[in-house]
Amino acid sequence: MTALADRLSEPQTPDLIGRPIASVGYGLYGTVLWKVPPQENRVFVGFDDSMPGLWLNDWFDAHLARRQQVLCRNELATKLWAAGEG
Repeated sequence: MTALADRLSEPQTPDLIGRPIASVGYGLYGTVLWKVPPQENRVFVGFDDSMPGLWLNDWFDAHLARRQQVLCRNELATKLWAAGEG
């Protein structure tokens, strides 16, 4: 049986072969109202701990770990909903 799966990181098991298929750009997004409070009071929707070593989570922690996170989830749809709800 042959299967194809897309992943955000290089496979770590020897029986999987990884090939890049696309480049994905990421950014920090917020509503216009997000800019109202002073920068040190802004809050973020972050990642939970269910996928340790995820490069995007590591980047977030390195740049924004000292900021308040009001929700920690890995599903992008949930994060988008939360950001839209303020």
